[in-house]
Amino acid sequence: MGSQTTDGVRKSAGSFFISADGARARRPMDVAVGVLGVLMVLVTALKSDQIEWATDAVGQLIALFPSWMLTAFTVVYGIGLIYALVIIVMTVVHFRTRRDLARDIAIVIGLSVLSVIVLTRLVSGAWPVLLPELSDGVRPLYPVTR
Repeated sequence: MGSQTTDGVRKSAGSFFISADGARARRPMDVAVGVLGVLMVLVTALKSDQIEWATDAVGQLIALFPSWMLTAFTVVYGIGLIYALVIIVMTVVHFRTRRDLARDIAIVIGLSVLSVIVLTRLVSGAWPVLLPELSDGVRPLYPVTR
């Protein structure tokens, strides 16, 4: 019975995480995507004051949409938050067998939040709204935590 429970836990974890068996290796594409992401964030942070016109144009375009579409956009953004919470819960559930995974996710969350705080202070001089999905009427600043 104990092995069935363990196998069931392993099967459910396999839906969310890469197997703990085998060597931990990064593909070259993983590194390339990471470097490209960092470069994109840095370039947009440095040029964010020059694209305010684009933000205003997108805001005007969105104002033309029916109200139900704005609700749909909010729901879609909320799904991303729910997905992240599911990953965190699954990490906590499998903490005993996947401590390395919990460590990696904690590091990624910490670095992400820290980079959002630093970039927001540098770009706009204000403190960020970390979860704009849960705040009413608050306009998120660049970059958004999600």
